[in-house]
Amino acid sequence: MPGNGWRIPAKALEGDVIDGMTQRFEDQNWVLGVLAKAATSATQIKEAAAALKELTLRLRDLSVIQVSVKRIELTAQDLSITLDPAGLSKLISCNSIDPDNSALKIKVALELRRRGVETKLIIAPVSTKKSDVDDGLVSLIAQAHTWWTQLQSESAASIEDLAKTSQMPPSEVTRVLPLAFLAPDIVSAILEGRQPVDLTTERLKRLRPFPTDWQEQRRVLGFSS
Repeated sequence: MPGNGWRIPAKALEGDVIDGMTQRFEDQNWVLGVLAKAATSATQIKEAAAALKELTLRLRDLSVIQVSVKRIELTAQDLSITLDPAGLSKLISCNSIDPDNSALKIKVALELRRRGVETKLIIAPVSTKKSDVDDGLVSLIAQAHTWWTQLQSESAASIEDLAKTSQMPPSEVTRVLPLAFLAPDIVSAILEGRQPVDLTTERLKRLRPFPTDWQEQRRVLGFSS
């Protein structure tokens, strides 16, 4: 219950949880951040993203909420929804989603409006400010994770295999593959559009030598404070 002892009707809270989840499930960048490591191919990412979008139509079913949500916390400022990775993976027929993925915790800004003895929760509108998310960078990182997962699972035997399937030179695969080992905070910054202005897809692909140390990655790419 928020401060000041205001009582929130269960139905209103349920509706705001559904609206908050729907916003994220339809957000392409959020979806990619959740699925990039869980899917084994670009095709699986597309299928899982489509399943998430379809899932928004089933969120009125309380059993779907019970399976996909681990915890709900409410304050006077925001609504925090922690998704259950195992339950969500099952609902969208995807490989296990990383339980440590910070995107699984959805925070939704709220406005509390009181009318008489009732309190109404209103989800703050999504900002219309132009996003700084670089779709090229996001796709590049997703591709790197997809290829690395294919090599780990042995669905691709070699870099030559990946190159043949992707119809591109092996040298291009070699340039992109190391990006699967970027520091998690760098990946998060790129997914949220917080990367340095001079960080382009070409610069990222041609980073040589590619630093394995995360602190060195931050320094070279301009993420250090």
